[in-house]
Amino acid sequence: MKGTLSGNEPGDFGAHVGEQHVSFHLDHPKQSTRNGYRYTDELQRPASEKLVLRISFSLEGLQGIRIEWVDQPGDRVESHLAEVVTNLIVLGEMRYRLGEQHRFKWMVGRKADLIEEARQRREEEARQAREKRIRAEKARVNRLLREAAALRQARDIRAYVAEVRALSAGSGTEVAPAELDAWSAWALAQAARIDPVESGAYLLGVTDDEQA
Repeated sequence: MKGTLSGNEPGDFGAHVGEQHVSFHLDHPKQSTRNGYRYTDELQRPASEKLVLRISFSLEGLQGIRIEWVDQPGDRVESHLAEVVTNLIVLGEMRYRLGEQHRFKWMVGRKADLIEEARQRREEEARQAREKRIRAEKARVNRLLREAAALRQARDIRAYVAEVRALSAGSGTEVAPAELDAWSAWALAQAARIDPVESGAYLLGVTDDEQA
């Protein structure tokens, strides 16, 4: 145990018990609060005046542990120095144990917080994965419907071209064969372009844009 000066009062002292600091105050019981260590006439009290020694320890319910000594006739404070030192050590140990208990509770609480954070993180990752699968499936269905519609449009175009050519061949229209052939080639090219089977578009995977 190592003694120290502490506070702004001349009678403020302290003791280091291990890593813990316990403060105590030694002064006249009726002395008002002073700031600083400058000696004045007010501090020059005769030795006959009573002294009080009080350990500063903010803990309720200190059963059996004395924290205050006051000069009494035939019973001076200095005669209790052994008890004072013992109680300072005991209170320092109590403060250390309280600190360890607080630290343990904090660690338990922190562990619980970390477990909860991990659980929430897993739930969020699972939710995002589910939403990604749903978006991907929706994109696949939308692509399927678009390809089916495109196939029908391609077939409709081919059927339309065939009907036009058949009608032109039997009705003696004024459309020149070269113009009809050019138009038919262009129309069939459009059908080939949008036909997902002929173009191989059905083999392509879903793009990132469609998954968004």
